[in-house]
Amino acid sequence: MSVTPKILVAGSYGVSTRYVVDRAPAAGETVIAARVGTDHGGKGSNQAVCAARLGAEVTFMTALGGDHSADAARALWRTEGVVAVVEEFPASPTMSGAIVVDRSGENCITVGLGAMADLTAEHAAVTDAIAGPGWIAVVQNEAPVEYTFEVLRRAKRNGATTILNPAPAFAPDQLDESLWDVVDFVLPNEHEALALLGVAGDNRPGDAEEIARTLARRTRSTVVITRGARGAVISDGVTVEARAVDAVRAVDTTGAGDTFTGAFAVAIGRGADVGDATDFANRAAGYSVRHAGVINGLPRASDLTPIEWRTP
Repeated sequence: MSVTPKILVAGSYGVSTRYVVDRAPAAGETVIAARVGTDHGGKGSNQAVCAARLGAEVTFMTALGGDHSADAARALWRTEGVVAVVEEFPASPTMSGAIVVDRSGENCITVGLGAMADLTAEHAAVTDAIAGPGWIAVVQNEAPVEYTFEVLRRAKRNGATTILNPAPAFAPDQLDESLWDVVDFVLPNEHEALALLGVAGDNRPGDAEEIARTLARRTRSTVVITRGARGAVISDGVTVEARAVDAVRAVDTTGAGDTFTGAFAVAIGRGADVGDATDFANRAAGYSVRHAGVINGLPRASDLTPIEWRTP
C-alpha cells in the first residue's frame, strides 16, 4: 500500500546506560560489566523513531529536562524525521535508565522518570491539534497515568485509532475502567497482560490464549500479547489466534517491544488487518533483537521482507 501512516506517539525519551554482563547480579551482588555504553532510549521515543524509519509521518509528544540529554534528543529526532512537541522542565533532569544485558540477550531495566514525572493531564491538550481521523495514537506507561489516559481520551474523541502498550506494567490501582472505552488495541507482553488482569504469575488464568481472550473481554479491545521467540497471541474476546515467528539468534532484546509497537502502528496505519500487522511487527522485532543497542536495532523498511497487506 502507498498510504503514508500518520502516527502520534506520546511518551518518554531518556538516555540509557547499557551494561553487558555474563549474568545479571543477584540481590546484594556486584557484577563487573564486560562493556558499557550509552544510547538514546525511552519507550515513546523508540517507538516514534521506529515508525518514522518504517515510513510513517510521526509526531512525538514528550517532556525533557534542562540538560545536555535534551539537546541529544532533539538532534536524534531531527535526524530521524520525527516532529517533536516538547514540554520543557528546566529544573528537572531528562529521563534516564540503566540497562543490564546478560549473555543470552535478556535484559533488566531501571528508569528514573525525571521530567516525564512533571507532566499533567493539562499537558495532553495539545493532542487536539494533532490527532484526528486517520491517525494512529500510541501511548505507554512511562508518564503519569493522568497524562497518558488524557492523550488517549482526546485522540479517540477526535477520531484516531488508539494503541496502548502497557509497559512498564500498570499497578491495579492505576487503572480506571473507563479507560477501555477509548482503547482500540492493547499490546502487552505476558507479564504486562497478567498485571492488567490484576493477577500474579502463579495465579494465571490458563495459557496465553486464555489470558488473551480474558484480557480482550476485560478491556473490550483487540489484544495482542507478545511472547518473544514464541510469537504472539491475538484475541478480540471471542476468537483467539497464535502467530508464530522465525527463529533468530538474540543478541540484545532491549527495545524489541518498542520495535513491535512502532511497526504494528505503521501496519495498522496502512490499513492492514491485525494478523498481518502482528506478523509485520514480529518481523521488525526479530530484526531488532539481532542487533546490540536499541537505536541500532530499529529497522528501516528496506531491512524487512515485504508482506501483502490484507484489510480488515
